[in-house]
Amino acid sequence: MSTKISNAAIYEAVKANGFISEKQINLLKRRSNAAGKDLFNYDLNEDCPDGYGVPCTEEQGAKGLKWLRFELNQFYDKLNPFSSL
Repeated sequence: MSTKISNAAIYEAVKANGFISEKQINLLKRRSNAAGKDLFNYDLNEDCPDGYGVPCTEEQGAKGLKWLRFELNQFYDKLNPFSSL
């Protein structure tokens, strides 16, 4: 049986590590969806010196960039009338 990690413990880990992991993001999203309200502590964004919010891991950045490129390609393929020929 696994122990439940509190949201406060997740926020402290994010502050200590300097980034948020995909597992932590998914856990907070599941809890927010279950509660029917936003549970993210936006005060964490103020602690980030660059003003862009809590950084993610390099793997998450690469995964997000890959997804974004795929979505942009899908979008431009829909705009191109010759893509289906």
